[in-house]
Amino acid sequence: MKKMQIFLKKSNNKEIIMSFWSKLFGGDKETEEKVKDLFNELIKNNQKQTEEKKNAEPEKKVEAKPEPVVEEADGPSGFSWGPKMPAEENQYNYSGTFKQYFDHVLYDDFSQYQIGREESPNGKRVIYTLCDSGRKICVVEIMHSGSASKKLRENCHNSSVGYCRFYYDYEGWWNTREYVNYRINKAINLQI
Repeated sequence: MKKMQIFLKKSNNKEIIMSFWSKLFGGDKETEEKVKDLFNELIKNNQKQTEEKKNAEPEKKVEAKPEPVVEEADGPSGFSWGPKMPAEENQYNYSGTFKQYFDHVLYDDFSQYQIGREESPNGKRVIYTLCDSGRKICVVEIMHSGSASKKLRENCHNSSVGYCRFYYDYEGWWNTREYVNYRINKAINLQI
């Protein structure tokens, strides 16, 4: 509606619309007048709402949730969970992105397997496929915590292929290297 208002404010755009209606309704003046009245009513209502919004109390701004203070715990956490970041290597103390961290862990610690890597077009999901002598043995899915993807997990289960997923933005989960290795090895060992 705002674009329509801007369009109508220009010098002869209103005449163009009136001419268009005349052609559209084949010269039926009664219909043209009804449409013109309806159109003008819509514009007035929109202008009225715009004025009301301007005159209304300003909305209270909600402050953004502050970033959690990351404190390093003394020693390893083992399984990646807790309010304090563990001292051992994890995705948050790694010098790159979460994608680089998981690339680093998988390609270094599972180098005995052939590893395929797919990334979603929006960059929010990465899928690694681990193969042993050409046979798919495990799929590792890295995704954001808002994902509800179950299809890949079900496909792996139905095909007797190991599966595990990690969320890269789940508060309190640090995805320590030890934890990532444990979960992937567990998924592989269930299938071998």
